[in-house]
Amino acid sequence: MRSMTGEDGYSLVAQGRSIPRPHIPVAPVPKLAPLLRLGPLWGGRGDMVASPFDFPHKRAVKDGRSAIYQALRLAGIGPGDEVLVPDYHCIAMIVPILALGARPVFYAIDAELMAQPDAIRPQISKASKALLVVNYFGFPNRLAACAELCRAHGLMMIEDCAHSLYGRSDGQSLGSFGDYSICSMRKFLPVQDGGLLASAHHPIDLPPAPKIAWGGALRSFASYAASPANRGAYALFGLAWAGVKRLIPNVRAAPDEDFAHEDLASASEQPKSPPSKSPPSGLPSGLPYGFDAQRAGEGADFGAGFWLRQVDRRALYRRRRAHYQAIIAEISPYDSKIIRPLKPHLDEDMVPHMVPLLVEDLSQRFRAMEDAALPMQRFGQFLWSGEGQKPGLAADRLSRHLIQIPCHQDLTARQLDDLLGLLRRLFGGRS
Repeated sequence: MRSMTGEDGYSLVAQGRSIPRPHIPVAPVPKLAPLLRLGPLWGGRGDMVASPFDFPHKRAVKDGRSAIYQALRLAGIGPGDEVLVPDYHCIAMIVPILALGARPVFYAIDAELMAQPDAIRPQISKASKALLVVNYFGFPNRLAACAELCRAHGLMMIEDCAHSLYGRSDGQSLGSFGDYSICSMRKFLPVQDGGLLASAHHPIDLPPAPKIAWGGALRSFASYAASPANRGAYALFGLAWAGVKRLIPNVRAAPDEDFAHEDLASASEQPKSPPSKSPPSGLPSGLPYGFDAQRAGEGADFGAGFWLRQVDRRALYRRRRAHYQAIIAEISPYDSKIIRPLKPHLDEDMVPHMVPLLVEDLSQRFRAMEDAALPMQRFGQFLWSGEGQKPGLAADRLSRHLIQIPCHQDLTARQLDDLLGLLRRLFGGRS
């Protein structure tokens, strides 16, 4: 359980003990330097790094799960329909399906996080309407084969690019294999929230987003800027902080993103001691777990569009890959019976989200990892178990043993060194 200690930060509490907050940010943090770079405001830097943002049809939405909801609506999903989804998932992927009155049908992924079209085919029924395919942690799935499966059976393909805002597979932009693609901006950009619904094939025919309530937007930004992870980046903003609090009521520090878990606003998804447990098989009314269908039509955080246009894609590409490879080089000599990288190699056109690491005795080591303030996430720690559906062996193992370590572009050299030192102390002998 997390408990706020006030505007100056958070005290993370688990099983009656305090967990130190990592000083290494798990997500990108705002920096002034990119704002000062000269260049056009529309995709002018780094077009060689492909993104669904470049597609002819796109719409900024509130967050990643809202993008899934809207993609399913555009795909014609409604009550009684079935949506094929991977058995390794976060609950934020499932709730939008339920909100539309549809039924998730889980297909098994393999140990390398890949969909298996031949195994999916027997699960397709007359009620099946769509297939959700995930590019986990930035690694392309079997996209061409899944797209062919969808064409053969008349399914709409939703390509989940929440972990892959940038990159290509077989020379083709990620996101373009599906009929629709969905993205989560805050996994790659220093924004509080924001999702992207895009298509290389179909118009995004949705009602206009509500007009921005600037008071609420400024209040939200003030909250984000005041969080412990971002306050240093907004030093100038800090000079006016006291005045902002007087002018805008109810401004408080935003939750610390250092332990932000996936695209989900529920504390139940925050890292906590294993083993993983499934949530209740049915959702109570109101659809909790961080999703409100009534707000799915809202636009993204008001700074998200700026960052999408202004980010230096080439620098982002180089830095994320360099950080990823440095972590792999550190981990590779360690005892593979203790920890090993799930994906040790990066293809040339890949832009990683995080570094997935398998920890064999995670349940025994997790407390020490928390106490050492290791920055990490656990995608899929909780798996949906509605209607008696159970995860396959690979998904169950990944849920119980996989952690993710940050490699984002805003890590400083000192933070990267500190991160490698933490890994060395925890898994490779004391430094």
